[in-house]
Amino acid sequence: MSQKLPLYAGLRGFVLPDSRLLLTSLATAGCLLTSPLSAANLTITGHTQDNNVNASGSGQWAGDQEIRIGKRNADGNNYTLVLPFELPDLQGDVVNSASLNLNFTGGSWGASSLPDLDLYGSTLVSSSAVVSDPDFYVDGGNPTNPDAVLLQDQFVDTDTFANGGFGIATSGDIGSHLQDLYDAGAQPGEYCFLMVTMDSTPGGDYKYLKANSANSSVKPELSLVTGPATQPPPVVTYEAITVSGSDSVINANGSHGYTGQNPERLGRGNNNGTSYCMVLPVKLPDLMGGEVTGATLSVNITGGSYGAPSGMGNIDLYGHADTDTFGAVGDPKFYVDGENPTNPDATLLQADFASEADLTANGWGVRTSVDISSWVQDFYDNNTPAGNYAYLILTLDKVPGSDYKYLNVESANGSIKPVLDLEITGANEIGKPWGTTDRIQQYGVTWTFDQAYEYGTYVTGDFWVKGPVTIIGIENHLNDPNYTPRLNQNGSMINPLAGHSSGVQGYDDGKGYDQSLNVALPNGSPVSPSNTLTVPVDSSLVSAVSWLYNSASDREPGCPTYQDSGPRPMLRSAAILTVVDATPTDYSFRPPYAGSDKSLDYQFGDLDLTKLANLTPPSTGLPSIPSLEAAMSRPWIDHRSSYYGRYYHPSLNMPDYGRDMAHVVNNTALMTNLDFSQLTGSPSKDKLIINLVQYGIDSTGVADNGPGWQADGGHMLGRKLPIIYAGMLLDDAHMLDVGTWGKHDGTGSGTGVQFQEFQTHFYVSQTEIDITQSGLKSQGGQWDPDSRDITEGDIIPYDSNYLGTPEWGIRHSYAPTRDNADLPIYYRAINGSVNVGTALAMQIMGAKSIWDNDVFFDYADRYWLWTNGGGTSANQPTGLTKAMWPLYRDDYTPLWNGDPDPSN
Repeated sequence: MSQKLPLYAGLRGFVLPDSRLLLTSLATAGCLLTSPLSAANLTITGHTQDNNVNASGSGQWAGDQEIRIGKRNADGNNYTLVLPFELPDLQGDVVNSASLNLNFTGGSWGASSLPDLDLYGSTLVSSSAVVSDPDFYVDGGNPTNPDAVLLQDQFVDTDTFANGGFGIATSGDIGSHLQDLYDAGAQPGEYCFLMVTMDSTPGGDYKYLKANSANSSVKPELSLVTGPATQPPPVVTYEAITVSGSDSVINANGSHGYTGQNPERLGRGNNNGTSYCMVLPVKLPDLMGGEVTGATLSVNITGGSYGAPSGMGNIDLYGHADTDTFGAVGDPKFYVDGENPTNPDATLLQADFASEADLTANGWGVRTSVDISSWVQDFYDNNTPAGNYAYLILTLDKVPGSDYKYLNVESANGSIKPVLDLEITGANEIGKPWGTTDRIQQYGVTWTFDQAYEYGTYVTGDFWVKGPVTIIGIENHLNDPNYTPRLNQNGSMINPLAGHSSGVQGYDDGKGYDQSLNVALPNGSPVSPSNTLTVPVDSSLVSAVSWLYNSASDREPGCPTYQDSGPRPMLRSAAILTVVDATPTDYSFRPPYAGSDKSLDYQFGDLDLTKLANLTPPSTGLPSIPSLEAAMSRPWIDHRSSYYGRYYHPSLNMPDYGRDMAHVVNNTALMTNLDFSQLTGSPSKDKLIINLVQYGIDSTGVADNGPGWQADGGHMLGRKLPIIYAGMLLDDAHMLDVGTWGKHDGTGSGTGVQFQEFQTHFYVSQTEIDITQSGLKSQGGQWDPDSRDITEGDIIPYDSNYLGTPEWGIRHSYAPTRDNADLPIYYRAINGSVNVGTALAMQIMGAKSIWDNDVFFDYADRYWLWTNGGGTSANQPTGLTKAMWPLYRDDYTPLWNGDPDPSN
C-alpha cells in the first residue's frame, strides 16, 4: 500500500525564545547516514509494471512495449502515464540532480495538434510497483490531485516534438523532488512514481501519444547525480545579555552598596580607606546546542569625583570562577584588589579595559572589552546550567591615593546598561530535530535517560523525545543548596487531568496534593538509576521546581511571601517533555500537556495570519516586545481548579493571578493585530503569535479534560480569548465552537465548560430586581451581596431603571444573590480592567460571533463609558488597551450606547 510522505515546505524566519533571531535563509541538509560516497552518476531503469491510469485507476498497457497517453478509446476517459522507479540506497549521499529520459515513438492521427505534456511527481511511495491506484492520475487540464507535484510544465512541446519525428525527451532537473522523498522518510527499495499527462483533455476519441515502456528495448530511465550532503552554514545568532539589576560595588569585607541605584562608584567612595570593585552578574543563556564564539562587555563610564581620572590607575576586567542561581552580590569572594590581585577564583580577562590615559584624552562614555568568549564558553564546557549567573568584575589596578576618589559607572538601573554581547554559532534550530541525547535540561529541570534518545524542539522551544523513554533522574539546579526539599516537593505529573479531578495535583505537598500523581516518586522514592520511570509515548511529562522554605521567615532567596501556610505560588518553575512515537513535523506546535490525547498536529505554516488585522500602532501604550515575548515564552501550567490554582502557577513561567495573566493575553492579542512594519526596526510578531496560539492549544486541552474556569473574583480571567485566537488562526472547528462549550453551565456546575467571562455577565432582568429589592439576607430577604461590599453606602439594589442593562456580578450564574449594582464594588474593577481589552481584541479580529455572548461586549462598552476609560481604582486597563480603544473601538459596530449609570 502506498504511503503519503510530508514534503519539506521551506523555512520561515521568526524570533526565537530568548530573542534569538533565526537567519531566514538556511540551506537544507540531506540524509546524514554513514559511509558517504564521492559524487556518482546512477541510472535507474523504470519498472515493468509501468502503465497508464485514468481517474478510476483503470489502465490496460501493463506489460506492453508501448503505452498511450491521452484518450485511447470511445469511453471519453483521459489517461496518464505512470512510471515506477525503485529508489536506490544513497549510502549517506544525497540527490544533487536528476532527470527523466523517456522515448516517444509516435501518436494517433493528428498527433502534432495534441496538447503538450507535463511531468508530475507523486508524494506517494510504495513497496509495490503496481500501477492501479487512481491516486496516481493527474488531469492535466485541472490538476487537483493533492498527492501530485508539478515538476516540469511542457515536459514535451507536442507540436515541435511530433514534427521533429519524436524520440527521447529529457526532463529538467527533478532532483529536489526525489531528495524530498528521502527527507520525508522514503526508504531504499521502495518505489517512487512519475506521471506524464496532457495539460488539457484532447477534443476527440483516440487522441494520444505513445511512449516506450520498461518492457521495450528503449526503457524509461532516471539519471541521478549523487554526492555528499552539503552542510548548511552554521546558524549564527546574536544575543545582548543585560547585566542583572543586582549589580553592585563591593569591598574586601563583602560590604556592598549602590544596589538598585545608578550610577555605581568604582574606587574609594568614603573615608574608610577601602577600595570598591564593581561586580556584574550575567545570566547565562541557553545556547541551544551552539557555542559562544564571540563575547564583549560594554559599560558606560559617566564621570567621576573631583580630579578623576587623574591618579586613579587603569580599570581591569576579571571573571569569577563561581556561578549560582541568584545573581546577588554580597560575598567577599567576588572582591578583586586590582593592585594586588590575589583572588584565586578571579581570572584577568583584560588589563586596561579602560585606561587612565584614554579617559583623560577621550573623556567619558561607553568602553567595550576585548573578546572574552573563551571565558564564557568554559562555563558551558563545564556543564554549568543555562540560567545560572556568572560574574564579571571591574576593578582599579591601583588604590586611589585619596578619599572620595572614584569613577561613576552606569548600572543595570541606568539608561545605558552594562551589556554582554554574545555571538553564538551552531545553535540548533527551534522547531526541528536535534539529534540524540541522554539528558535534556530546560527551565532549571534536568531529565536524565538510561540511553540516548532522538530528541528535538517544537516551535515553542519545548522539548520532545522519541520514546517510550526510561528516565533515571529528575533534578533541578534552582534550589538553594542551603535548603533541602521535602520528599513530596519538586514533583512531576504525566498528562495532568487524565483520570483525576482538577482539584488535585502532584507537584508539591501543598494544597490538594496527591502523591499517587507524583510520578517523580516511583515506588514512593525519587527517580534514580535503580528506581526508574518509564514514560510511554503520547505522554506529556510536566516536571516542577518547588520553592523551598522552613517557615515564613526562613525561605529560599526570592521565595514569594507566605499566604495561608505557604508561599504563593509554591512552584518556582516547570518544564514539559513530550514523549512521541514519531518525529514531529518541523515547526510543530506542542500538543496540549493536559489529558491523554496528543493527536493535535499543527505547524507554524498552518497559521492563517490573514485573520489578524494590520492596524497602525498607537503612539503611546506600546509594551516592550521582548518583555511581552518573555512573559509567555515558558509554558503556563493552569490545570489546578479554583483559586488554589494560583498556588501552582510557576513564578518563573507566568503571573500567578488571573487578572495579570489576562493582561498579558490581551496585550499579546492586541499587539499582534498591529502593523509591525511601522515599529522601529520592523520587529517580527511571530514569537508573540506562537506563544498565544500555544496557550490556546493548552487551554483547550485543560477544558477538554476538566471543568474549566469557574468565576471566582479575578482568578479565572483570560482563558477564553486564547482558545478563540488559536482556533481562528488554525481554523480548528473544535476551538471555534468554544462559545457554546459553556452554554449548558448556567449554574456553574453543569456539564459544560466553565468560563468566568460567561458566568459573570448578564442583562438585568426582573429576577435580579426582585432579588435585590427583597432586602438583605441578614434581615430576612434574599439579597446577599459579596461580604466585602457591605459597608454603608456601598450596596445598590437594581430597580426598573436597570432592566436590560448589561451588567457584571462576581458569581452571577451560580450565586445571583451576590450581585450588586454599585460601581466600586470589590472585583468589578479587576474584571472590568481586563474585559475591555479582551472585548476590543475580539472585536478587531471579528470574533464576536465566535465568542457567542453579546452581553460581554455590551458591558465592556458600558464599563468604558461608566468609568471614563477604566479609571475607577488601581485596577486599570493596560496602557495598550487605553491607547487603542479610542482609536479603534468605533470601527467595530454595534456600539452599546445606553445609560451607563441607571441609578442616576
